Amino acid sequence: MICLDFILHCTEAFSQRPIPGRMRAKYRGGFLPYVQVTWVEGRTPEQKRKLAERITQVLIEDGKAKRENIQVTFVDLPATDYAEAGVTVADQKRTP
Repeated sequence: MICLDFILHCTEAFSQRPIPGRMRAKYRGGFLPYVQVTWVEGRTPEQKRKLAERITQVLIEDGKAKRENIQVTFVDLPATDYAEAGVTVADQKRTP
């Protein structure tokens, strides 16, 4: 089991008013998808590359986003800094 949390922020071009759940950006031409993956550390660079590509592909195919506008970031947390149901992953004695 892994601890994985996706946060997707999209911006729309020329949005004059804030859209609930979305951030605003200075950009012309469509969506700026930003995906942040927060998880317990322990993944290899190759695993991150593969996941970043799969997330990007889904946003292109299903979200109609342009590849050059998609941003994916990874936040690797120590097992002592990530908790579920009030118990840190370190205390749950499991691996990411």
